Amino acid sequence: MDSKIITPIELLKESIRNNTNLVLQGGAGSGKTETLKQTLSFVSKEYPTKKVACITHTNLAVDEIKSRVEGDYTISTIHSFLNNVIKPFKKNLHQELHRLFILPPFVSGNVSDFSSEKEYKLDEHTKYKKKYEQLGKKLFSLKKESMPKVIGKVIYDKNPTKYNTVLNDKITELNEYIEREISDKSWHKVKYNDSPYDNFSNLTFGHDGLVIISKVLFDNYPLLSKILIDKFDFIFIDEFQDTHPNIMKIFLELIPKDKITIGLFGDSMQGIYDDGIGTVEPYINNNTLIMIPKKDNYRCSEPVIDFLNHIRVPIDGLKQEIAYKKNNGQLESIAQRSGNVAVYYSIYPNSRPHQRSTAEAKTDYLQSIMNTLKKIEEKNPDYKKLMLTNKAIAENLGFLDLFNLFNDRYNEVNKEIENLLEKLGLLDLAEICIAFKEKNYKNLTSKLKKSGFVINKISDKSKATKLLNALTKTKLGVVRVLEFALKNQLVNSQDNYDLFVASKNEFLDGLNSDNEYQKFKKAYFSNSNSFTKFDKNHSGFFTPDTEYTGREASYDYLCRKLKKERFYIDLFSNKVRFDEVITFYNYANENTEFITMHKTKGTGINNVLVVLEDFFWSKYQFNSLFDIGSSTFEMKSKIEKLFYVACSRTKSNLICLKLITQDEEEMFTKYFPNNVQLNKI
Repeated sequence: MDSKIITPIELLKESIRNNTNLVLQGGAGSGKTETLKQTLSFVSKEYPTKKVACITHTNLAVDEIKSRVEGDYTISTIHSFLNNVIKPFKKNLHQELHRLFILPPFVSGNVSDFSSEKEYKLDEHTKYKKKYEQLGKKLFSLKKESMPKVIGKVIYDKNPTKYNTVLNDKITELNEYIEREISDKSWHKVKYNDSPYDNFSNLTFGHDGLVIISKVLFDNYPLLSKILIDKFDFIFIDEFQDTHPNIMKIFLELIPKDKITIGLFGDSMQGIYDDGIGTVEPYINNNTLIMIPKKDNYRCSEPVIDFLNHIRVPIDGLKQEIAYKKNNGQLESIAQRSGNVAVYYSIYPNSRPHQRSTAEAKTDYLQSIMNTLKKIEEKNPDYKKLMLTNKAIAENLGFLDLFNLFNDRYNEVNKEIENLLEKLGLLDLAEICIAFKEKNYKNLTSKLKKSGFVINKISDKSKATKLLNALTKTKLGVVRVLEFALKNQLVNSQDNYDLFVASKNEFLDGLNSDNEYQKFKKAYFSNSNSFTKFDKNHSGFFTPDTEYTGREASYDYLCRKLKKERFYIDLFSNKVRFDEVITFYNYANENTEFITMHKTKGTGINNVLVVLEDFFWSKYQFNSLFDIGSSTFEMKSKIEKLFYVACSRTKSNLICLKLITQDEEEMFTKYFPNNVQLNKI
């Protein structure tokens, strides 16, 4: 006798009836959003008088859920939801706001945790220096005060207790100043500013600050949990894996378990963002949540599903099965879900370059990758290419100067570009310009209004048209364009820009009076632009008391100053034009043939080509997939998730590409299942 198969939605309904917190876990294309819609429909029919909140991460996701459901639900982003909960409690916010701005004290480590006293002392000075620099930045940003240059390790080691005490006294003094300044201002001013940054001068807090202050309030004021319980009976969270751990603690630890039902929808295997919780396995293990697996895959072809299972099943056991959609009442055919998986690889004849390799070695390796990619494209056109951001992509698409500016200074280029452009309002400005060029006037009006440029009359519209015509045609550099936009209220990032400029000026002024740096700079540009050359040509340059122990470490420290100086000078010149920002915006939002793997989650794509290359990023080691070389469990787990998510966007045909060395071939080819076609180029 066949046993009846209990579907995920039936298990979900049973959990809701039993007032049990749950997590519905399903891979890409499993129909989680549709299941969320069914859940909302079930609750509204079964419990018509109860209140439901549905929380997700982006306004786009909010709009998608709203378009799929009918009923009186609170559907919002996590930030909007939290803000609506805490904003009535301005006095309490005012009392706790200092926590966003104060600096924790320096805490010494324990020598027994290190293999030697020398290693311990080096770590102590490194931490001291980092904390000293944090204090210097806060002092300048809050009080416009500068600090002397940090002492070197030789001096620090003579009396670390003394220097740690002096540092902590200065930190205490600053923290007391912060608390006084906030206390002296009216609590009425405290609010969420819906931006990435906290603002000390006007007592507002941004996205990250909202998460921190919300957790503090729920920790210290139990009344908030009671208010939330009175307000909602059910709270459903979409894409749980991207939710900050502090938010999960609020919902799963600080709210009484039997008073409200929490439902999570998402996939831990798609937890690729550093600030998300990733997995909720500890909450499953302690019975705070029950896990409901969803094995359907409505997106991918069967060969792609089999390959995704090859990646995933050894990790968490969730094996997806093909599921057919209905289009206009007609069920998909098997032929409509056909596809293929192929792996291409090429042997690189030299040693693989790394982060510190010469520019020539990197260029040669990169050219080999792009040549191999071109050969594949000739036989496989119309594929979207997913890979880490690199110089070849930047050159191909037209933001090479922007890429080079950040690549000279940072390891995580894509992330740093996005962070700074967002902070300065340049991504908002790019979106405004694109909306103007595409005549998307609804989005344009909304973005301008948020920036403070309100269109109420014909003259406002004419002014906006004139300004945006100028911006979309300009060949000026990014800073000149930003200053023009700020002056005309097209973006509202003036405070962030002022702080950035002040920090830049302080740094450059400091370099001008730094004799050691000026001597180093002159020597560096006299055919000594590597440590080997520098040490040979200027062997007596470094004194025993340097920023770090060792000549090479001292050289690296001064090189970082040099790179930072060049970064500021080039950014504030016309070297990087604003049209490159617009191009980067389109790339980051997947409007080009290349897609960055940093933000690779999204809708399905017919044909996908995944390039498994680190591009000299130390944070990503794709060889760990194949157990080639040494890597930590955390690194391998990160890469497995990134690879899985990239491949899972494929609807029909998937190609994976890797450049390997001769001694890696056996381990590489052994990773792939027998039904995957291997092609050596």
